[in-house]
Amino acid sequence: MAVNLAKFSNIQYYGGKNGLIDIETSGGIPPYKYKWSNGSDKQDLNALDAGNYLVRVTDATGCAKILSVTLSQPKPLVVQIDAIKNINCTGAKNGEISVSVVGGVAPYQYQWSNGQTQEDISSLPAGKYSLLVTDANGYSQKVEGSISEPAVFKAQLVSASEITCSGQSTGMIDVKVEGGVTPYRYRWSNGLVSQDLVNVPAGEYTLKVSDANLCEQTVTASVKQPGALEASVSNVSAVKCFGENTGSVDITVSGGTAPYKYKWNNNLETEDIKGVKAGTYNVTITDSKSCSQQLSATVNEPASLITKEEASKGIDCNGNNSGAISLTVAGGVAPYQFAWSNGSTTKDITGLKAGTYNVKVSDANGCSKTFAKAITEPAKLVKKVDEIKNIICFGDAKGAINISVNGGALPYRYNWSNGAISQDIVDVKAGKYSVTIKDANGCI
Repeated sequence: MAVNLAKFSNIQYYGGKNGLIDIETSGGIPPYKYKWSNGSDKQDLNALDAGNYLVRVTDATGCAKILSVTLSQPKPLVVQIDAIKNINCTGAKNGEISVSVVGGVAPYQYQWSNGQTQEDISSLPAGKYSLLVTDANGYSQKVEGSISEPAVFKAQLVSASEITCSGQSTGMIDVKVEGGVTPYRYRWSNGLVSQDLVNVPAGEYTLKVSDANLCEQTVTASVKQPGALEASVSNVSAVKCFGENTGSVDITVSGGTAPYKYKWNNNLETEDIKGVKAGTYNVTITDSKSCSQQLSATVNEPASLITKEEASKGIDCNGNNSGAISLTVAGGVAPYQFAWSNGSTTKDITGLKAGTYNVKVSDANGCSKTFAKAITEPAKLVKKVDEIKNIICFGDAKGAINISVNGGALPYRYNWSNGAISQDIVDVKAGKYSVTIKDANGCI
């Protein structure tokens, strides 16, 4: 009797029960009886797991044969994730999953939940991924993995403060950074590496923030400033007449932040000042943000108008018009105008009779000074004969004439018709005598 293995089928997957053993028996005397080591008494076995199977075949005469069959199975199909590369920057698609497969029966088929069919997958966004691996026997194993990403990396402008006063460096920029992977690195367009900026001038600023994964965010900010506070002296009016308070200073202010306040060194608080004396005036202009500018202006005045006598000439002889007045005028603003009490309009006047003469001198600004001068004359020259002493004896030269003179200007000069030059004449003969009397001015 012969017992042979007709057909067998090993287990298709680890732990499976799909093994098969078919035997065939010949010779001996049928019928045959079968006794398997697993207790079965059938000729053929199926739904077997891996292992060694013995069968004892006995024919009708009691003759027996033993056959041993071993069914094998693949190693377990093991699918495992070897490495996961997570997203470095939120929203990127650079995730990767690497797997390894052992056991089962090669070749393997791969089916990822995102539709890819290769063993390892890359260029992935964040999310959950599952892989179904099927071996050549159709046995499958599933594995799942997740690709994570950092919290959304955000850098945003919180505030950018305006410069208080044009040209200053008082600007500030406040930036908020969150998400990503700390620590963060900062790089401003002005070269600074702090998160926020303080005490910077007006301008445009760009910040590039990178996290530990080199993800980058950009923030732009503008630090503004008001227009420059500008002030200038637009007009200065000088004092017209020396010592008066007719000066003024006009200024022009622009830029900065209105309204403006003014503080002059004479305690005035108006933009322009009027009715001021000559001098230097300083003003501090302050805008609503306490920015300030200073100006200085000088109000001039002419020199004092001075009118004085240069020379004068009194009357030589009582009653004539030989007087004269000459003036010296200085200061004020030329040309000058003259208004004399006698109607004359020249600086100097002549041909004057005795009396007081007043003049009003006015300069080009209308400033004026008055001046008075008295022109005097000597008293009227009065002559009289005080005594005539006649001759007692004919032919004698015993006569005399005594005269008196008043007024005019001493000394007097006498010229008698007989040639005498004394005031009185004596020892003269009888006759008619005349005398010409002149004072020191030649008045007769």
